[in-house]
Amino acid sequence: MSELLGLDRLDALEIGLEPVRDLRNARKIAKSYDDVDREARRLDGELERIRSQLVEVERLLAINRAAIEPALAALGLRMPGDDIARSELQRALASSSEEPDLIDLADKRRQLTVLRRVAAQQARIRDINPSASELTLRTAQQEADAWRTRYQSDIDAALVSVRGYTAILSWKLQIILARLLKLRSTF
Repeated sequence: MSELLGLDRLDALEIGLEPVRDLRNARKIAKSYDDVDREARRLDGELERIRSQLVEVERLLAINRAAIEPALAALGLRMPGDDIARSELQRALASSSEEPDLIDLADKRRQLTVLRRVAAQQARIRDINPSASELTLRTAQQEADAWRTRYQSDIDAALVSVRGYTAILSWKLQIILARLLKLRSTF
């Protein structure tokens, strides 16, 4: 019966594997066992290092989440709970155009520059003494009147000569226009 069930082969297999049951014997029998054991220990160490990095990253994520949530709330968004929601938020933030906001910011910056310039001008105007300004205005008007009196005759002569020249130019221009119209009608 044991031959029919193959129990003698099973017994032989158990007897053959008996030395391998003890780890010390398995190391002696299988030469590659040491290499595999070293690699397993190295991988266990790397796994432990990665787990500690994961713990540190999760700690930093919690800190950054606390810092990011108010900014997202200001944008009308909320902090996503899972990776899919985070990728959707990232896609939404990447697709939103900042160009209108930048244009608005540049426009406000230009307006601020103009307002600062006007404020500086107003400050300089407040520092001006009205009596000194009136004296400067009167002096400038007197100098302009003196210049006009001195050069008025030369100005009038120049205007008379220019008027004569413009009359000649006007007459020549009319002749040229008439010739052009005549040429146009022939074509």
